[in-house]
Amino acid sequence: MDSKTKIKHLLQVFQTAYRARAVEEVDAFLDSTFGKQGFASIIGTGDGELCLSRQSIRDLFISDWKYWGELELDIENAIIREHGKAAWCHVPATVKYSFSDDDATYSRFVSFIE
Repeated sequence: MDSKTKIKHLLQVFQTAYRARAVEEVDAFLDSTFGKQGFASIIGTGDGELCLSRQSIRDLFISDWKYWGELELDIENAIIREHGKAAWCHVPATVKYSFSDDDATYSRFVSFIE
């Protein structure tokens, strides 16, 4: 299996985890996608979502799984680049968010948009 196919497989694992939102499985998810050793980073979609440590990556996933909308990755159109032993990707995606009757959730989201 070539490296781009492996990365697309990891993106599918990522998508499955976002659908499941099993916060109690976040450490197993991190181990399977980022490994137990080495450096990983994530540039998120929100202000301040530059994650350069395992703990900040973990916190991002937990927050997303608890509070964010339904993420759908367009894995087939992912742009994957490699250089030596490093790889990065850009994945088009959509997020569907349904507001509940909770005023606090609505206010938090509107503040984020502003």
